[in-house]
Amino acid sequence: MIEFIVVMPRVEGNMEIGYRTEFYSDFKQFTNVDRAISHGMVELDQADDFLIGKLQGHVLLALQYMHEVRDDPSELVRAADCLCLGVKS
Repeated sequence: MIEFIVVMPRVEGNMEIGYRTEFYSDFKQFTNVDRAISHGMVELDQADDFLIGKLQGHVLLALQYMHEVRDDPSELVRAADCLCLGVKS
């Protein structure tokens, strides 16, 4: 079953140690991408500063911004790692 979660990227670090993007989620799952978007905008008060993760079980299949799927494999792997999820190989 395909489900969607809100994924919040945050740049963390400083000039001395460098910067990297970390990914967070409340892991509330939705069967509809529009409900996940609404959750991010309204309930989490993130305006449009979030991504949507497409899940199948504990596997992160894709990241998207609203309805636009992102195609950066390294970002997908990094997000999955931060969220303790697998990725489709």
